[in-house]
Amino acid sequence: DGFIELFQVQDDPKSVIINDLNTRQTIANISHDNRFDWLELNEKATKLLFRDRRYRLWIHDLTASKTVMLLGNCTYSQWVPGSDVVVAQNRNQVSVWYNIDDVDRMINIAIKGDVTGIERSGSRTDILVQEGAFMNKYKLDEELIEFGTAVEDGDLGRACEYLESLPDGHAGGAIMWSTLAKLALEAENVDIALRSYGYLGDVAKIRYLHRVQVESIFYEEETSRPRSDCMKARAMMAQLNGNYSLAEQFYTEESHNDEAIEM
Repeated sequence: DGFIELFQVQDDPKSVIINDLNTRQTIANISHDNRFDWLELNEKATKLLFRDRRYRLWIHDLTASKTVMLLGNCTYSQWVPGSDVVVAQNRNQVSVWYNIDDVDRMINIAIKGDVTGIERSGSRTDILVQEGAFMNKYKLDEELIEFGTAVEDGDLGRACEYLESLPDGHAGGAIMWSTLAKLALEAENVDIALRSYGYLGDVAKIRYLHRVQVESIFYEEETSRPRSDCMKARAMMAQLNGNYSLAEQFYTEESHNDEAIEM
């Protein structure tokens, strides 16, 4: 919400500045090793997609202050309107990142022409490709687009509902469930994590998460406090995420010293 200003520094063609016009604060000051050729923010102004004069395509995460190269030779790139999905052309191939937070996982589509744009109407999204005398359309997976948008919004419940509505054997299903499982662990959302690992068939994590769930339910019944206040359950989730120092902090906060030592 609000107004974001993105502009290139006049005396330095290798730098751009992003300002929040509501707070009059600078969100980011990005420098690159080459001149900027094209750039575009996503709708939430959390990620900057840009191409340099060497036709390399990059994604910059404003929250993490991290820049990653997506393609070494890019002739076309764009955010899919109303989403955080990226479409980019590399010679006779179009790459689609349905989850831009996982840059190593993309879907590639072979084409025989040049991408001219993206058309989104109703429940259909197409990549427009000029192939000789014909303008051909390549349909994108609307479910994957909706999933990516829900994830970016932080609505894991909605993302889970989208995945559960997909038919069995969906091409990108396993990748999306894996992404959702990781995000659910980071958010300490045991219910969503259980549903995700249930789909993936990870029995070890399912058993462990059941133990976490039982611990939090027992805590709620004993104390009449919300499950999210259960430090022992939070410690177990921190362990699963590999954050042992945080797990120790949670254990000792409620004097679960034996569990901390056992860990």
